[in-house]
Amino acid sequence: MATQEDNHVEIFPVGSAESVWITTPRTNRLIVLDYAHTKTEADDDKRIDLRQELLDRVGEGGSVDLVSFSHADKDHLQGASDVFYLEYAQKYQGDERVKIELMCVPARMITESRNDLSTDARAVQSEARHRLREGKGIVVISEPDGLDHWLEDEGIDPADRKDCIATAGTLLSSFTLDEDGVEVFVHSPFSYQDDDGNRYDRNAASSVFQISVDDGGVQTAKLLFMADVDCETTADIVRATEKHGNTDRLEHDVMVVSHHGSRNSLKPEGSDEVDPDVHRLFWKYGRSGATYVASSRPMSDKKSDDDKLPPHQDAMDYYAEIAEQHGGEAIITMEHPSEDEPAPVCFSASGVGAGFVKRQPSASESASSSNSRRLSLETDSGYSSSRRAGRSRRHGKSRYAAIPSLRGSGEARGTG
Repeated sequence: MATQEDNHVEIFPVGSAESVWITTPRTNRLIVLDYAHTKTEADDDKRIDLRQELLDRVGEGGSVDLVSFSHADKDHLQGASDVFYLEYAQKYQGDERVKIELMCVPARMITESRNDLSTDARAVQSEARHRLREGKGIVVISEPDGLDHWLEDEGIDPADRKDCIATAGTLLSSFTLDEDGVEVFVHSPFSYQDDDGNRYDRNAASSVFQISVDDGGVQTAKLLFMADVDCETTADIVRATEKHGNTDRLEHDVMVVSHHGSRNSLKPEGSDEVDPDVHRLFWKYGRSGATYVASSRPMSDKKSDDDKLPPHQDAMDYYAEIAEQHGGEAIITMEHPSEDEPAPVCFSASGVGAGFVKRQPSASESASSSNSRRLSLETDSGYSSSRRAGRSRRHGKSRYAAIPSLRGSGEARGTG
């Protein structure tokens, strides 16, 4: 089993997909941010068996306190209909299935057409719609006009479902620092993203959170979960949060970077320059020891310049440069701790200092306190060896003290 009680954050090696788990330090409640079981029967598939991890954690017929599906793309909910107990249809029910105490989705998950959705996405959407109709077990992020129209079409007064709605700039009420040692701040989606009624970009409508974890340390540890938001949305988040005086909600000890290490999360479309507001998120609000994790396949999977999908080398070089400035790491999940034996990237809010402690996996893929290493300027001045080598070969001295230019490789100009 790849988990342990004092691992408060676990980022799983599921390839270019995503699943991040948070365990509350005071109440041992489980939060699952996206669930993508991608492992196949192939002998050389090194991705973790996420379904078995979940069953090992909560047991057959057990439950998860909160499951958030950030958006409807397959790589963020693959296999959900095979493991979770879904109330809307008997075929997804059974004693062995894992129950969801509270489901969280963006409004777009409710309103978007089913035509282009995968089987799992359709099941998740149907479950979310069922729970919203019933008015229980669901929280929907944001309240665009489209959601009001959907409720009215269902014969439901939107005012009767206000307790099921959480807006950007607020906390999810189900978790508190005082009781659980965890709070969840909603950054996105913004309601205006859906107001024009045009075709929606699911990535722009992704749920983005700051998760604060307090286990009695000097300083509350902070995680930014960026899902698949693009550069423009990230810049909007930074500007809006600064405008409302909530800059502490941009601070981070760990960031799960957007879209699996894609360069399109850093630069506007058609530009080779990192957006200045996005850059500010990293250099100004990254705390001492800040670590940047791309939930992605290994870089070695890119066999030719024709492979345009993330991770993109120049984006990972950027994260490595930023991490170096903070004294942290830049990590690709399928390279951690090695490509041959990837294991979850685990962090603990240690209770003895500021921020997170990164837990080093043992031979049994569990974390050991004797091997944990504080991510701070005083005790860790580098970042992962693969990222260090890449940066040293390409750039030498850091060129990211000012707004960088992401020029160069064909692979880095691809979509992702």
